[in-house]
Amino acid sequence: MVALGRLIRRASRLKKKTARAHRAAMAERVFVRSRSHVDRAATRHVRR
Repeated sequence: MVALGRLIRRASRLKKKTARAHRAAMAERVFVRSRSHVDRAATRHVRR
């Protein structure tokens, strides 16, 4: 039973880590998308 508890604890810890990584990846994707939009607007402005 002790091993089972340890396994569950490890699984929940891993889940937290992956959730954090996923959240970071999502934030990065949103940031990159918004930045590329800004870059596009800037280049359009410079081109004129």
